[in-house]
Amino acid sequence: MKRMFRMYDTVRIDHFRGFYSNWAIPFPEQVATNGHWQEGPRDNLLNHIMSLVSSPDQIIAEDLGIIPNEVIELRQRHNLRGMSVLQFGFSGDTNSNPHHPNNVLHDQIVYTGTHDNNTARGWFASATEEEKANVRSLVESGECISETLIRLAQTSNSPISIIPLQDYLDLGEEARMNIPGQKGNNWSWRFAWPDLVR
Repeated sequence: MKRMFRMYDTVRIDHFRGFYSNWAIPFPEQVATNGHWQEGPRDNLLNHIMSLVSSPDQIIAEDLGIIPNEVIELRQRHNLRGMSVLQFGFSGDTNSNPHHPNNVLHDQIVYTGTHDNNTARGWFASATEEEKANVRSLVESGECISETLIRLAQTSNSPISIIPLQDYLDLGEEARMNIPGQKGNNWSWRFAWPDLVR
């Protein structure tokens, strides 16, 4: 972590949930469901990590997925910012969906999508009718879907928005960075400098 903080202004801690508890699968078990929850290092490790930084703003806690309140409380106890991904925000009850742009909090970093998501355009092309209707209700005149999600991220309550280059370029699924759990053809998308001149 010391090396990471020397190299980067801000470091994202992936799978922050594991600080609180993690799913342990005993060796040589081959079936993940035959595991159990075990207590994580919690405040002990976080206190040490926090001693390495001058500000909690140097850390982003990736707290996506099904996150118990105890994990949120652990993050907030250390004044760390969590994450919100707009692509997750348009299904179900949008009034309570924490990823909906109207519900993003000041202690979250907002993304249109991450390296594990489709591009905004690619996501919308395969979205459910419910999701499409919820997004269309927020589109402003002349906007494409990528522009809508970028605007919603940048005007949310989050102090920082992170936008993949593919969304700025309004690219589709062909420019997706990664499909979790799929071997091959990941992390192969590249931009060319002329792509940035429009």
